[in-house]
Amino acid sequence: MEHTTEDTLKVEVLKNKLLLKVEQLLLEEDEFLPFGLIQDSEGSFRLLSISDEDEEYTADKAVKSIKAHIDSQVTNVEKVHSGGFCQDFLINDGDAIQLNLISKLSEGWISVYLPYFIQEDRSLTFGSIIMGEPME
Repeated sequence: MEHTTEDTLKVEVLKNKLLLKVEQLLLEEDEFLPFGLIQDSEGSFRLLSISDEDEEYTADKAVKSIKAHIDSQVTNVEKVHSGGFCQDFLINDGDAIQLNLISKLSEGWISVYLPYFIQEDRSLTFGSIIMGEPME
C-alpha cells in the first residue's frame, strides 16, 4: 500500500477530533478519562471508552483495552484506516495530553505529549509538543 496525501489528511483529522474532544472534556470536567477514536476509510468515526463505574477500573486497564482494540481493528479490518487514543498524563508535575495515533500505513504507534494549562478564565493554553517513545 502506498502512502498518499489523503492518508496524511485523514490522520490529521483524527488528531484534531481527538484534541477537540479532550478540550471539551477539560473545560467541562478539568480532567478526562482515556478514550479513543477509530476512523474508517470513508472518514467516519467511532468513539471508544471504558466505563469507570466498574470496581476493576483503572486508567491503565482502560488504556490497554482501548489500545488493543484499536490495534486489532487497524490491523485486521480492511475498512478501518486509523485510530488513536488520549489519556491525561503528568510530565514534570504538570498536566499533559498523551496522544497516540496509528494507521494502516504507519510503522507502529506515534506518541506525543501536549502540556496544557487551564487558565483562571477557564480557557486552555497549550505548551510545546514533546515526542514520546514509540509504543509497542
